[in-house]
Amino acid sequence: MSVKTGQVFVYRIARPSASKITEIINGKNQKRLNQTKIDGKIKETFQVPLSASTRKLATGLDREVDNPLKGEQINNPQFQFLATQDKALLQHLIEYKYNFEKGYLSSLPADINNKKHLESPSFYQTFRYKCNDGLTVLTLSNIDNLLAYYSMLEHHKFANSKKEWEAGKFPYADYYLAEMDETENEKYSKKQYKDKAKSELMLGKVADSDTQKKFVKLLIPQISKGRLTDAQAYNALSEGIDNNERYKDGEEFIVKFNRLCKLLQDAPGKTRFNALVLLQESINTYLVTDKGGTYTWVAKDVIIGASKEKAIDWIIDPNKADLVQELQEQVMSQKGKYELV
Repeated sequence: MSVKTGQVFVYRIARPSASKITEIINGKNQKRLNQTKIDGKIKETFQVPLSASTRKLATGLDREVDNPLKGEQINNPQFQFLATQDKALLQHLIEYKYNFEKGYLSSLPADINNKKHLESPSFYQTFRYKCNDGLTVLTLSNIDNLLAYYSMLEHHKFANSKKEWEAGKFPYADYYLAEMDETENEKYSKKQYKDKAKSELMLGKVADSDTQKKFVKLLIPQISKGRLTDAQAYNALSEGIDNNERYKDGEEFIVKFNRLCKLLQDAPGKTRFNALVLLQESINTYLVTDKGGTYTWVAKDVIIGASKEKAIDWIIDPNKADLVQELQEQVMSQKGKYELV
């Protein structure tokens, strides 16, 4: 049936506060949780919003979907029309599935001047759902959870996904929905990144010792001075992948590692990779200085780039081939002096 099944995870979006009460410290790792409240048992109650355009309750059930019941034998006379339609209202499919009367899930809002509404309100006129301060798990086989989910899709307080919230599509959202547990999803993604990096190191593009030593120069420049053995270069990269620490720019080791691997996939990428290596070797041998992001070839007093990317562009520029050849020769001469890998 075209009715949503499975589980949906509803995450509270943490908001910082001037009092710093959100910055709760978690255990020995001293990680700031940025939780919005101290008591995770606190629940916030919502009701189905009123649509400004239709002036009806935004239940999310007024959409037409492919009708899975077409051609089926339907004994309930209220819903026999479903056997002949290609499309059907989601409201009617859910009413039929859960043996409700047709119209039970009406989106008509309550009217205080209507005596019937006061004495016998419809389902949605009194329906409320609650969300935890942290994570709320909606099991969609539960009818209340299912109806809450469709209503959340229409509510401005709920982003349809973390990605859409981060893109600014739901500026008023206090929660976002996820198809799977975000914690497990993040663990899965991180493990994939780590496994990919390890496979490249052991059997892929970084399996040879020469390339490994170049990766050490680019990723762990603090240990690239001095002559590294093949084993030391491999171990340094392997430990870097396992620890996956963040650099000052906020990026993780594995992200940078995999980006370098991607450069080795084609000829233009390899050219850029070798330019990165030459630039780092030039810095290691004190031929090029990096001051405030500006790279200067000291001996010639030439600025080769006002940023790292521009310095790389300078090195791979065919018009600079003679100068680059001279720089390479100087690097080779100085490498023996400083015993660099």
